[in-house]
Amino acid sequence: QAFAARRGDNSAVLWGAYYYGASQGIVYDVEQVLEGFAVFIFKLTDGSIMGTGCSGCGAYTKSVAQDIATGVTNITTTRGAVAALKSDGSVVAWGWNSQGGSTGSVSSQLSSGVEEVYATLKAFAARKSDGTVVTWGNSELGGDSSSVTLSGVTEIWANDNAFVALQSPNNTLVSWGKSDSGGGITMPATNLHDVISTRRAFASLNNDGSVVAWGAADEGGASQGSTFTIEPTATTHSPSVAPSIAATMYPSAEPSSEPSAFPTAYPSAEPSSEPSAFPTAYPSAEPSS
Repeated sequence: QAFAARRGDNSAVLWGAYYYGASQGIVYDVEQVLEGFAVFIFKLTDGSIMGTGCSGCGAYTKSVAQDIATGVTNITTTRGAVAALKSDGSVVAWGWNSQGGSTGSVSSQLSSGVEEVYATLKAFAARKSDGTVVTWGNSELGGDSSSVTLSGVTEIWANDNAFVALQSPNNTLVSWGKSDSGGGITMPATNLHDVISTRRAFASLNNDGSVVAWGAADEGGASQGSTFTIEPTATTHSPSVAPSIAATMYPSAEPSSEPSAFPTAYPSAEPSSEPSAFPTAYPSAEPSS
């Protein structure tokens, strides 16, 4: 229910509902904009980070201000937390602890060597240069990967509730998270071309044109704990034409009626009233309620 438009002069114009991210009219020196759950996170040209919108969802950055003042190369969000990847390979997280805002017992593993960070609705997974994976956040939605052995990982994909990783050199797909959303599956991936997802299912596309799908049956998967395969046609295609696959996906929090335009996100509780004007700056202290 808010928009952010980055302009050619590196400023970003915000409009829409105040508590959904439009809590500052214009943000300057913007290099990257990322939308979260009722929050916009801005990576500025000096490498620092600022947020607007729901303070508890990651807009309130004061607690990590020193850590994210410089060197941030990318940002990733769950519904209620933000993870910033820095140029030295470390990760800084903030927001709701239960949704990945605290790295807790894995913080030492995130001090170096991280190449990319991925997210479900409430958990993060960090892929490291040595092929290992570090997870934190909601354990049911992928924050606990202790049920699988992850090594030699070269890529990770996520849907709302589960992660899937490609392991090499054995070329295996391994998933974890909610089993009704695609977690708990291991399968060969010797001919893998790509993996995509709906909210609660995955589909892997192979170079021969076959597709293997798993996860929630009503969102394109199969029965829980199983997969189904779509075989390629017998027609021989030109080698220059790569196979492709696409998925539709509705926002993760569905409103009671269909909106006329898709908003950035839906907070769990909307304030009873909205301020009549935008402030010139985001509050320096987090509200008590």
